[in-house]
Amino acid sequence: MIKKVLLTIICSASVLLFLSCGNRQENRDIEKHLSRINTNASFTLDTINTASWDSVYVLSPYMIPEYQDFNITMTDETDADISNSIGNSDHICILLFTKNNTLVNYATIKREIADFHSLKKYSSKQRYRINSRREVYIDSLQQVY
Repeated sequence: MIKKVLLTIICSASVLLFLSCGNRQENRDIEKHLSRINTNASFTLDTINTASWDSVYVLSPYMIPEYQDFNITMTDETDADISNSIGNSDHICILLFTKNNTLVNYATIKREIADFHSLKKYSSKQRYRINSRREVYIDSLQQVY
């Protein structure tokens, strides 16, 4: 009996570790892709994030109360991780990729690589640009409504 319980705990921990590592790799890939975008180049996030999603929410530093108002469905563990991240550092933004208001992926992005701080929520097809200070803004020539 004890062996079964112990085996179940070990298997569960292994699965959680595996899943969290996969998400971290994808997050690094998103940040790496953003770091390669040239100044003033137009880009979309749907070519960067491989998950199936329809909206992106941008969480600026210290935005804990506001982001909880979005009512995005996610696990308690992910919610705690996101809250800790944006509550503890003003050097990052977090991109929440959702489908039907359910979190499918998120990425922590260093603001020195791509600073999304002035944006809030957009569709997967929205086009963006990065200025010389690495601030991301809406591509006004390609705005999606």
